[in-house]
Amino acid sequence: MTDHNEQHPSTTSAATATANNATPSGEPSTTDHTPPAGAITEHRFRTDSGEDFAYQANADWLVLHNEEKPVAEVFFVAYTRGDTDGGQRPVTFVLNGGPGAAAVYLHLGAMGPYRAVFEADGRPPAPPAQLETNPDSWLPFTDLVFIDPVGTGWSRTIEGEKTGSDSQSGSSQDDFYEIGKDLDAICEFVTRWLSRYGRWRSPIYFAGESYGGFRVAKITRKLQETYGVGLNGVFLVSPVFEFKELMPTDYDALGYVDRLPSMAAAAHYHGRNREPRDDASLDEVTAAAESFAVNDYALLLVQGRGLGDDRAAATQAKAARLIGLAEDELHRTEGRIDMGRFARELLRDERLVCGVHDATATLEDPYPDRPRQEGPDPALFAVDRVFGAAVNAHLRDNLQVATDRHYRLINFDINQAWKRERERHGLDARIGATDDLRYGMSLNPYMHVSIIHGIYDLVTPYLASQRLMGLMKLSQGQQDRLTLTKLSGGHMFYLRDDARQQFAALGRQKIRG
Repeated sequence: MTDHNEQHPSTTSAATATANNATPSGEPSTTDHTPPAGAITEHRFRTDSGEDFAYQANADWLVLHNEEKPVAEVFFVAYTRGDTDGGQRPVTFVLNGGPGAAAVYLHLGAMGPYRAVFEADGRPPAPPAQLETNPDSWLPFTDLVFIDPVGTGWSRTIEGEKTGSDSQSGSSQDDFYEIGKDLDAICEFVTRWLSRYGRWRSPIYFAGESYGGFRVAKITRKLQETYGVGLNGVFLVSPVFEFKELMPTDYDALGYVDRLPSMAAAAHYHGRNREPRDDASLDEVTAAAESFAVNDYALLLVQGRGLGDDRAAATQAKAARLIGLAEDELHRTEGRIDMGRFARELLRDERLVCGVHDATATLEDPYPDRPRQEGPDPALFAVDRVFGAAVNAHLRDNLQVATDRHYRLINFDINQAWKRERERHGLDARIGATDDLRYGMSLNPYMHVSIIHGIYDLVTPYLASQRLMGLMKLSQGQQDRLTLTKLSGGHMFYLRDDARQQFAALGRQKIRG
């Protein structure tokens, strides 16, 4: 595709410094701090389908405060159209997950006016990375603000002299690596951005992927109740709602139940499933797997050997046929199959390993003789080389930001350091967002909620969201405002052309109404 974006960079160092040293009311903060200079560039969006309009890109840092003391510089990229009333046009804030991931994946993979080039089926191409106009961008129907949480992308804390544990004169990265603190930082960013750019009259939407979906589900409560920002709608992309179910043990059932249909879909893709029949369609396979998972399979996992040897063996054998593994494998584990084990075993005879983020993606197993999979995940780490080069080229060349900072796509130190809310008791293992989403939907009877999953995603499987929707005890009106969409693809389903187009069509429908 020809790149039709035109750019006319203009630097705004003085204006940026002035804005960053002011509070949302325009008053200077009690302690001045000047972040790196951002840049504003003018562009034109043109696609072969006929979209043609001017827009502005603002790549900058916004300073967060604690009792008016600057504590962090949050980097963002905002795209705003120039041919409409910017004060009332819809604006969508966008986050990725991790925790520890920058917003680059939804930014340059799905929603922004530029996209990193992948093959039509989502496979990464040969280097070097390329950028092109994104005909499936959401910019035609909403302004976009991509947020890099503290410690990701170019966002950093502001270090200062500390005289004690309660000192507010500086901040450490760890201050933001907690569920509640992270949400407060995001909500503060939103209110300051709305104030700085005069957008309090805009319809406001939020989109978050993976842990970002967990964040946004919680934000539906906190942003509206604590920060006074109403939401018109949210898009939860490959979300996780309840963490306990992501890492099941020998004594749990639901995590295994939720993954079975996605494993069956993967087995169908690779031609390995033998249930309900060899020539069954994908829809037939997933429907059979969903019914089996929440009935006979769930009963096996709950009762174990109490189910009786014959019935247990028959259930294990059917599970094996559905997900394409040898029956001995399911008998050995008494029905429980870990997603990593599944990814290693499904195509072992071809020396291929499947991805857990997208089970259609494969690579050659570098260590086929070792007992555990020690190679990279083909659906996660293989794409980072594309996004890493693309985001640096886009920010430094297209958007004209001058900085020596290293752009952190994924900061694994954040992931390892992440903490639950401090008021939680040590024995309280419940970490979830479903309650917050129910609360947020009750607070605002006009907010719609769209959940979108890739069917080949083993990490955050679609059945988990589908099952939880049936347990939320919603009124009919709330049910009408909550939808689940399943698309072909994995965790980052939008890397595929067809799924990205469907994702954009969903966004257009929900935002334009």
